[in-house]
Amino acid sequence: MVDSDLTVYALAPLIKSALFGVSPLDPITLTAAPMALILAALAACYIPARRAAHADPKTALRYE
Repeated sequence: MVDSDLTVYALAPLIKSALFGVSPLDPITLTAAPMALILAALAACYIPARRAAHADPKTALRYE
């Protein structure tokens, strides 16, 4: 966690020109962006796992 904070502070001047209306060190943005990525990763794992959990093992093995 500390490494990522140091990286953000080190790279802030470089990405400042790409941000429109947002500070590179905006705490809401620095919290919301990783949370959005985490939620997308969880959804990408959960949806196939839920589908596989409801499949009949005999049927799944028969088609392999």
